[in-house]
Amino acid sequence: QLQHKKVLIIGAGNVALSRVTRAIQSDAIVTVIAPSAHDHIVGFAKRGDITWIQRTYNDNDISDAKPDMVFSAIDNPTISTSIAKECRLKNIPVNIADVPDLCDFYFMSEHRDGPLQIGVATNGNGPALAIRIRKNIQANLPKDSGLAIEKIGNLRKKLRSADNDIKNANKRMPWMSYICKNWPIEHLAQLQMEQLVTSYQADHSFLPNASEFTTRKGKIAMIGAGLGDPELLTMKAHRMLSEADVVISDRLISDEILSLVKCELKVARKVPGSASSAQDEINEWGLKALEEGKFVVRLKSGDPFLMAELEEIIWYRKYGYEPEIVPGISSALCPSIAK
Repeated sequence: QLQHKKVLIIGAGNVALSRVTRAIQSDAIVTVIAPSAHDHIVGFAKRGDITWIQRTYNDNDISDAKPDMVFSAIDNPTISTSIAKECRLKNIPVNIADVPDLCDFYFMSEHRDGPLQIGVATNGNGPALAIRIRKNIQANLPKDSGLAIEKIGNLRKKLRSADNDIKNANKRMPWMSYICKNWPIEHLAQLQMEQLVTSYQADHSFLPNASEFTTRKGKIAMIGAGLGDPELLTMKAHRMLSEADVVISDRLISDEILSLVKCELKVARKVPGSASSAQDEINEWGLKALEEGKFVVRLKSGDPFLMAELEEIIWYRKYGYEPEIVPGISSALCPSIAK
């Protein structure tokens, strides 16, 4: 909570820039001491976002500034140690860049999406590694996660407003928990607030189905299941399988991969002498689910492109749905890794 708090930052290079930016975002009162500064920090000073004292640090700066927090981002171990000691004598939290032992706190590599905040810290051991891990987490977050959280927050407020009897908390909480735990994130981002509240008021014991209370358009992904080994699926394929409302699978998909499916599963039927009839049935399954606003995963053996599925893609496009292609490892290209 740095709003309206005094933050003193010593140094104004690349490392200091990240500290300055975060302090400004927190609505802190920022003072920077450095003889020269990064162009962006100069820009902040010109706009009045910070106060830049253009000189080197001296021993009286902390006493004169009376800051609530101090950041040191200079490449001088002697001065940094002195800053840390003085801050501790004055009970001021301090962070010394790249010297974990002198820090009272560490910075996290952060991802922000509206109300969603995810931070990764390494206790000062590897800030660059924290960034790498954070990017990995960020890349695998469901789409519209921040919006979904915002919608859930608004739903809770409306629910409390519609049913503000404290005795009914034991009714509201299981109902809200069911939605949070069971609805796909993308459904949460598109939930219809008023209809849900009305449904709760009519019968709080009724646990709402996601597809009945969302306005989202269905979407489809064509995922290559590769050689049948779940460990050879891409990370994106794993994520989409976990988010799907319905999975439509070829008969050739291995049981090991099908065991990953936790939602409705439809497996292509064998129609003797009529492969086109089987394909028509698969297409109709997919279209029906899409028109219900569901996320459909079409699970294909090998790789969707190499298995000549262009006709299926064109068929979905005819109805206004653009399949997302998630490649798989094909034995046609990678026989050496087939088991």
